Amino acid sequence: MPDSQNLARRIRSLLEAFVQVPSHTGTSLETDVDGFYQAWFDGTPYFRKHPDHCGLHPLPGDPLGRSVAWALVRGEEPTPTVILIHHYDTADVEDYGVLRAMAHDPATLTDRLAALAASGQADFPPEVAADLASGDWLFGRGTCDMKGGGAIELALLEAYADREDFRGSLLVLGLPDEENLSAGMRGAIPLLHRLKERFGLDYRLMLNTEPHMRTEPATGAIYEGSMGKIMPVVYARGAAAHAGQVFNGLNPILLMAEIVKRTELNPALMEVSGGEATLPPTWLYLKDRKDYYDVSLPLAVAGYLNVLTLEASPQAYLERLRGLCAEAFGAVIRQMEESFREYRRLAGLAPARLPWRVDVRTYEEVEREADRHAGAAYAAAKAARRAELQAEIAAGSVSLAEASVGLVELALKHSGIDTPVVVLALSPPYYPSVSSRQVRSRRPSSGTDSFRSLASLAEDLRRFAQAELGQDYTLVEYFSGLSDLSYAICDFEPSVMDATRAVMPLWGESYSIPFEQIRELSVPVINVGPWGKDFHKKTERVYLPDLLQRTPALVQEAIRLGLAQPAGDGAGPLESGEA
Repeated sequence: MPDSQNLARRIRSLLEAFVQVPSHTGTSLETDVDGFYQAWFDGTPYFRKHPDHCGLHPLPGDPLGRSVAWALVRGEEPTPTVILIHHYDTADVEDYGVLRAMAHDPATLTDRLAALAASGQADFPPEVAADLASGDWLFGRGTCDMKGGGAIELALLEAYADREDFRGSLLVLGLPDEENLSAGMRGAIPLLHRLKERFGLDYRLMLNTEPHMRTEPATGAIYEGSMGKIMPVVYARGAAAHAGQVFNGLNPILLMAEIVKRTELNPALMEVSGGEATLPPTWLYLKDRKDYYDVSLPLAVAGYLNVLTLEASPQAYLERLRGLCAEAFGAVIRQMEESFREYRRLAGLAPARLPWRVDVRTYEEVEREADRHAGAAYAAAKAARRAELQAEIAAGSVSLAEASVGLVELALKHSGIDTPVVVLALSPPYYPSVSSRQVRSRRPSSGTDSFRSLASLAEDLRRFAQAELGQDYTLVEYFSGLSDLSYAICDFEPSVMDATRAVMPLWGESYSIPFEQIRELSVPVINVGPWGKDFHKKTERVYLPDLLQRTPALVQEAIRLGLAQPAGDGAGPLESGEA
């Protein structure tokens, strides 16, 4: 059984080896991590003895051939199980410039940056320079987000495997693609069900070790859930006309500009829950649908916006967006009418009215019209186009959002709708918001309900940290950076799942979420990770006292609580005071 110093050395050693394997998200480099995990399996005595307790689970149909790494340690009374998750994909290293070669060598990079700061050869922000001078921070791509947390999980799993008196089971998942679409976590849900049946596991807790940021240096953060995200697509189709006959058409650029004006950073679209608030929405993409120049109004403009959620369902949010789009549409028609009246007055023409009316629909509603109007012809065209888009998505030649827009256009083309219209849809990814706190408050009391039995988990961890580690932590309901924990709980009604599928054009082969399996899984979640700074930047770094001491101790205590074991009773490789 290692003491705290040996455990810290093992975490540091694993992190150095882990970071040295580049695994930039959305690239084939993610598959290189398979070798790291396989070497770890082969080098761990427990997994040499139990080779069927670990493996690499290929993601079905993944164009990059990525896998979920899994490792299970079963102790005495192995049914109660805690799941530990981490993602192994990272941002790329282009922003490191001439230091790119060192970005995956934390010790060398940290020393080099410290030397540059000490000699004045580099002008670092004061906070970065102070952290370099302190010696308490390790720099490098993935040290913080989030191979540091992964190294903690692997080192602790080794230590638990060495304990003969450990009661319960621990399952570690190493996940790809968290920074992009969480394909790893979505693909791990069926794996979790298979392992549950195969080994007779009862999942009590899912613990993530994503890093946290601090507003106060002396106070860490423990998260009881994770914020949600949707990507609404807005497609505004106007009416084509020559620019010399502008009132014969309706310019969708004006319409979309009014929609953007009413939604971008709109505080009315922020959510508040339990004293926490989301950031307001922001547009990430906006473009007309013209492929060439001519002197005509564009027929359509499309874009999508980033929306963070706490409790609102996608349907509730789309209804709010529909209302704002209708207001924008009405405002544009009124502006056009006013301009048209003035033009006819100045030109000495009799008064007249424009024919436009407000029309805002969801993709589901347009699909119904296309099915009614074109039937089999639409079904065949859609099947062919979806197959083409799936191949283009796999090849990386089209984005998921652009593919979603293409399917909206196809439905409109077959719908028989030939007047100006705004269509609302959803593009992947969709991250449901999750909160153990919220689920616990909604579920009926039950002696076997894990949400009830872990009601005070976060508060217990906070007290433990203060008493045993001398560190204050604040409890936060939602992790704001988004995380794979979004796919651990599904507590909304099946009608919400169905409605989400209906407004997402790409739902199916290109993107899906196993809602029903997540509902069956629905395990309490918590995020306990080390302090980190400057995620995705060249000054990304992790706080060594957290990485090597505090976070491992907190994770062990969370495991003990998750397995409902008394303190010091075979629940962890270290007694709480040793760390």
